[in-house]
Amino acid sequence: MVFSGRGVRRDPPGASLSSWYPAPPLSTHSTQVHPSAQGGATLPWGDAFEAGVDYAPGMSLAVLIPAFNEAEQLPRTLAGIARALPGAPIIVVENGCTDSTPELARSLGAEVVSQPGRGYTATIVAGYRHCLARGVSRVIQMDADGQHPPDAAPQLLAALGHADLVTGSRQGTGSPGTLPRRIGNALLAGAVRATTGEPLQDVMSGFWALERSSLELFARSFPLPGGAADANVRVFALRHGLTVREVPVFMPVRIHGDSMHSGLQGVRGLAASVRSLGLALAERTRP
Repeated sequence: MVFSGRGVRRDPPGASLSSWYPAPPLSTHSTQVHPSAQGGATLPWGDAFEAGVDYAPGMSLAVLIPAFNEAEQLPRTLAGIARALPGAPIIVVENGCTDSTPELARSLGAEVVSQPGRGYTATIVAGYRHCLARGVSRVIQMDADGQHPPDAAPQLLAALGHADLVTGSRQGTGSPGTLPRRIGNALLAGAVRATTGEPLQDVMSGFWALERSSLELFARSFPLPGGAADANVRVFALRHGLTVREVPVFMPVRIHGDSMHSGLQGVRGLAASVRSLGLALAERTRP
């Protein structure tokens, strides 16, 4: 995946979630987005139960969002997370934004980590290391652009009981997608299945749930050669003994701006993904 610059509207400081996403909360507990306390957030059992997540009491969870110039969509995304995972801290890792994304994220209660100008992979690695430093044991990773529905996050978390890395899959859900993405995913997924034996269908999705085992491996070993973080990550995880599973999730097209999978940028992104997968397949397993 590669970030692209997008035209956005600047929002006034202090814009409220309710002005963007006027919907009732899931439970009687507070659903305000807020920065995490030391060591991540421990969700009350009531919030976890009502969100439909199979939490163990005391489990530490955070939501990680890599973002570049996403001020237009970010408030809706944060509000959706607050409704789906009440009380979970949200960490936005900004990649040298030139719009109001960092300020807006802070004003809405998210914690902001800056990783300027280093690319998507460096951005998510900075997020993994930040989460580990805070004692977080499970992470939901999702994009800020609205394609990853927050209300599907509990499904991914529930599947973590049987896997180290769970990814949302568009396959069989009727999710829309650009032609380069559909062709690219078919080719990459076929290669992953043929070389690993795992029946993965959507190897380009960036909607993930990660156990601490995945966080520790990725924080130590990334960035992977090639510059992408999609099919190659699945191969890398499997070759290091992690269990990877998929959960079907309907994912809409982004509401604002251009998709990274459209036009010439989509072709370039596909080339990077193919190159990265080839390097991952050729690389010998490291401890």
